Amino acid sequence: MKLKKITALILTSALLSGCAVREDYSEYISEPVQSVQSDSISESSADIPDISIDDTTDDEISFDENYDPDKYSIMGAVVNFTDDENIEYNGEPITCHASVSGTNGNTAAIELGVSLFVNGFRQVISVNGSEPTEMYIKTYEPDQGDLLEITFDPRILEKDKDETMMYIDIIEFWFPTYEDETYHNDLKYIRGASSGGNSPMYINTPITNYVSGEQEQIELIEKTPQNMASHIIGYGEPGSSGSSGTYIGIQPAKDYWDVLNFYVNDDNSGDISAYSALEDNMTYRVTLFGKDGMLTFNDGKSYLEMENKKKTLCFAAVNIPDLKPDDFIYAVFTPIKMIIKSDGIFNEYGENYYGTTMTSRLLYVADPGLKQEQ
Repeated sequence: MKLKKITALILTSALLSGCAVREDYSEYISEPVQSVQSDSISESSADIPDISIDDTTDDEISFDENYDPDKYSIMGAVVNFTDDENIEYNGEPITCHASVSGTNGNTAAIELGVSLFVNGFRQVISVNGSEPTEMYIKTYEPDQGDLLEITFDPRILEKDKDETMMYIDIIEFWFPTYEDETYHNDLKYIRGASSGGNSPMYINTPITNYVSGEQEQIELIEKTPQNMASHIIGYGEPGSSGSSGTYIGIQPAKDYWDVLNFYVNDDNSGDISAYSALEDNMTYRVTLFGKDGMLTFNDGKSYLEMENKKKTLCFAAVNIPDLKPDDFIYAVFTPIKMIIKSDGIFNEYGENYYGTTMTSRLLYVADPGLKQEQ
């Protein structure tokens, strides 16, 4: 069935794109960059390709043995900080380097977006001299790579102003560049986002460039197969063989017809659920983003903080205003509250820890007309 095939493609993309492997990147360095740039440096500055989607229903699309997902470059790429980085903030904009590699699994060009996050918030960056933007975009042919010089002035929450170390994370986005009239409806499902490399940023001078933010509260639930199944789509009914492992993500809160789409309410707002059931002890900051940058929810809130424990499920109901058909939403889960000691980095529970940011799958706003046709 289409849904299973699409889900498999997305999982393959996420796994291959999210595995940040360090290696010698000198052979990948390409010609000077031609980037897609934004005219704004606000939270809505990302200039993301506008790919027109034909909202054809499943019944009108025929899938057969000629369907070739490799046409769409779903294998993605790997973006990672280079080996020699020792990132510090000393009161001036930071310049760091990242490599693009792993494109040798692609069979066609891929349009790759790169964004930088600090403690869950997207930064305004300049890449190889480009104009400031929140998402740097370039097309890579198979077997092509790059070395990116990234400059940015960190923006953080004011509540983080006393931290002496934060994590900088690279989030990768990939967009299909192959047009196929027969399978055009599937292009949106092959767009994706994945975590790339991450690096600690040591703060020697206080950061005073703040982003506005208001925290939303979340619900902690004892984690059992029964309540996991009742809260997480696809977990499995109580008593079934549903896994009890690691789950993070966002999902439609109601009226969903598959795990990637949801319908807006009459006021064009959308109801989703954010959840975390990770097998560690750590507080994760959750921020939500869409095509045009950061999203606020629940009357102006901009982030959640989920104090994850091994036997709990963190769950939050989120209402996002002003959505349009074919918008997409993704969540960034960033570990925070790191403690630096002479013998390593630890979490708030005293456990040795190295932070890894995670992203959810993309969640799409369905055309309300499709609901009326069902």
